[in-house]
Amino acid sequence: MYMKVPEGFERYYPNQVCLLPLKSIYGFKQAARAFWHELNKALLDILYKQSPANPCLHYCWTMSGIIVWLNWIDDCLISGDAKGVTAAKEQMKQRFEYDDVGLLAEYVVCIHTRYNA
Repeated sequence: MYMKVPEGFERYYPNQVCLLPLKSIYGFKQAARAFWHELNKALLDILYKQSPANPCLHYCWTMSGIIVWLNWIDDCLISGDAKGVTAAKEQMKQRFEYDDVGLLAEYVVCIHTRYNA
């Protein structure tokens, strides 16, 4: 990706552009996609299976039950027993820096229906 030379530098670099690094930059359109690929790779590496119905949902069976990992852009929701969720967060902490905002307080369900008269 290329960008114009920042304001004030045109006099030093006339008729030139800047080449941005191949690494994604937070806030750019491709940043969410790059994060998705890294998260998906990490989840598959720690033996989560990707849902065939929804690629944003990963799950893993443990001795105490199922752990479900649901992500949306750069937010994640982990569900399961306390021990399994703690273990999942520790595995991810080794791969990513993240903020744990705690337990889910509320959620909204959106249902789209089609009415055929």
